Amino acid sequence: MRFRSLKDLSALVSGNKINCKEIASEITANRASNSVGGHVYQSFDVEEIGRQAEKSDNAPFSSLKGAPISVKDAFGVAGYPTYGGGKHQLPEKWSRDTGIVRQLRAYSALFSGKTQMVEFALGGLGQNPHWGAPVNPWDDAGDRVCGGSSCGAGVSLWDGTAIVALAADIAGSVRVPASMSGVVGFRPTQGVWAFGESYLGICPTLDSPGILTLSVEDAQFFVSALNGANNAPRATSPSLKGAKLAFASCYFEQAQGDIADVVWRALQALSSAGAEVIEVDFPEFGEAYEFYMQSQIAAIECATFIDSEFPNEAVLHDPFIAGRLQSIRNMEPSVYLNSLDKRNHLIAAADERMQAFDAFVTPTLPISPPLFSDIDRIENYTKLNRRVTLMTNPVNVLNLSSLTMPIGKDAAGLPVGLQFVGKSHADDLILSLALDAERILGSTIDVLGTPPRLGGY
Repeated sequence: MRFRSLKDLSALVSGNKINCKEIASEITANRASNSVGGHVYQSFDVEEIGRQAEKSDNAPFSSLKGAPISVKDAFGVAGYPTYGGGKHQLPEKWSRDTGIVRQLRAYSALFSGKTQMVEFALGGLGQNPHWGAPVNPWDDAGDRVCGGSSCGAGVSLWDGTAIVALAADIAGSVRVPASMSGVVGFRPTQGVWAFGESYLGICPTLDSPGILTLSVEDAQFFVSALNGANNAPRATSPSLKGAKLAFASCYFEQAQGDIADVVWRALQALSSAGAEVIEVDFPEFGEAYEFYMQSQIAAIECATFIDSEFPNEAVLHDPFIAGRLQSIRNMEPSVYLNSLDKRNHLIAAADERMQAFDAFVTPTLPISPPLFSDIDRIENYTKLNRRVTLMTNPVNVLNLSSLTMPIGKDAAGLPVGLQFVGKSHADDLILSLALDAERILGSTIDVLGTPPRLGGY
């Protein structure tokens, strides 16, 4: 299963060259090998995977039949408990299929398990004091984080237990772990994919389902299959030639020098292939970051959600997270409403500015994945947690589409991501531009190789 493309797997299933039981056996054997270490999954049930495979083998073909999909533990999946990164299992209502899970089940996909996450998705670094957190597969010493809040998602792809990781993104929770783990992360415009019930929707204003894959090709195949019928997606012929890729120099200046150099070399290669790389002013992007930090929309909505759904329970036990919500409950409602109004003005201004180019490009992250020892004190944790979403949370505030893809390594040998940001509902265009970039720059394996923690793979 490791490194097999979604398209190739679909062709093998269609041609009866492999069945779902064989896929299930392969992914359970890969998890048993523990090649990337522990804490990737909150729940991984060999018997449940086998039951799913038996049902899928008796189902009609679809382009996602047999595709092993890991699911962030914020989504309800029948057959698995839900913890939401918390200390205790949540009530049964949170373990029913969410809308997008139900759709994937109808396509006979396999759910390999529930991946580990930060408690109630309130953090971008990937720690979990209750269950432990997966370690970054690119750090052989096992000392670095994978990013959050979907900390197990990207690692599950290298683990060989998933070909797609379903996650969600409030401020970068798909793209941050994707970049740190050296995989692709796609966050479509909010509302394109519906969560449905049984999802821990702590921030409905900014949240969106998203996916992590080993390649842009896999991401596009999945999106086409999910949005289309049960037959295989049609081939497309995207091109970067003539496309306007805009950048703002301030985001390169705010990134580590080695990261900025890798991203700039990638843009030069895309320019040589025919893309028009132009420098622009995009003040709304920076204003959106400051807005996210000052408005506290995510914390306000999370506090409201918890008070409504768990009125008599203490569900937050991580002291770094629980403390964030204490002052929020005393905030005047008018502050929240004014924030929503300001956000609408930012969205309108950004939309007008983005008419001049096809995509805005940035380093996905300004820093290398931190060491776990860097975030063991609250002041360090808070500083790095804010910094890591510098280029990602504006996408959510402005309701844009976005994709990160690996393009090389920094001086420490850790993955570097290039982020494509598109207009609202320009999801297909962003996927097409990124797919062509992948053809020019090379696939994930081409540019990164394989993580050192995989040993001989």
